[in-house]
Amino acid sequence: MMRPCGVVAACVLLVLLCACSVAVHARLVQVIQLNRHGDRGPIHLLPKVLNDSSVWPLGLGQLTGKGMWQLWELGKRQRSKYIDTGFLSAHYSVNELAVRSTSVDRCLMSAEAQLYAMYPPGSGPQNEVNSSDSIPSRFQPIPVQTMLPKDDIVLKPFSNCPEFNRRVSDIVQQSEIWKKTEEDNKDFIQFLGNMFGYPYNN
Repeated sequence: MMRPCGVVAACVLLVLLCACSVAVHARLVQVIQLNRHGDRGPIHLLPKVLNDSSVWPLGLGQLTGKGMWQLWELGKRQRSKYIDTGFLSAHYSVNELAVRSTSVDRCLMSAEAQLYAMYPPGSGPQNEVNSSDSIPSRFQPIPVQTMLPKDDIVLKPFSNCPEFNRRVSDIVQQSEIWKKTEEDNKDFIQFLGNMFGYPYNN
């Protein structure tokens, strides 16, 4: 009769063999990528230290040049990982790729910057009738789907949900741990408020 430790060892070995078998025969069938926008300008100015909007020529809350570059770099990595390996076609296909973004400019622009690197100039189609009538450099436009915030229950599920806001107020901000943390850090919060031009108000 096999001892308990032998049974355990046999089970562990069986699990390992099954895991190895799955790893050998596993293949990628779908990728869902969720990422945030790139570097952006501030959304609000601060009265005392950040009160000049001209510092941000693209506008408050807008994607910066660095932010565009960040997503372009991400797109290059995704091309190397999924297109150069043959998982996705070298040319955009509506049957292989779907892109969804919130309706915020910086998010839409981030998606576009990433897609530009995934499908760079030269990967787009030529006009079958007259190649001289093709987009220069065979640029490939790719659709980015979006919705109004009030209708977007996927990427902005709390933008139109009074119950969520009520629960944050009633459950989180009225909790003992929230009140204690705020009280313990009152001097620091007041210091930051004064420094940035937002006096602390109980």
